[in-house]
Amino acid sequence: MRVLLLLVLLAGCKNTVPVEVRAIVPGGDVVRGTVQSVDAQPMTYDADGLVVVQTEAGTAVTIHVPARMHLCEAEGLDVFHDLRPGDRVEVRGDWDEPGHLRPCTSPEHYLCRAG
Repeated sequence: MRVLLLLVLLAGCKNTVPVEVRAIVPGGDVVRGTVQSVDAQPMTYDADGLVVVQTEAGTAVTIHVPARMHLCEAEGLDVFHDLRPGDRVEVRGDWDEPGHLRPCTSPEHYLCRAG
């Protein structure tokens, strides 16, 4: 019975961060990829703007950019308004949940165009 419980606990603790995401400590995780879509509409009612990025490994990651980006410690969030599908970006932030990254809560966080 104890072995079964241990197996259940271990199965529930698997890593949920996409494999191609490189962990950086401290300061959050870094994701690089190509912009698939940009949605600024939610910002009109004080919600997060959304950027869907397709990583090189084929995983879609949604970047959450707060409407009140001036209150964030992150750098470069103003590039959000200039992003278009096809642009390459790099973002550093913390995971809200698997597949959803937020660059806001640390001075090491950023959103920028990738070369």
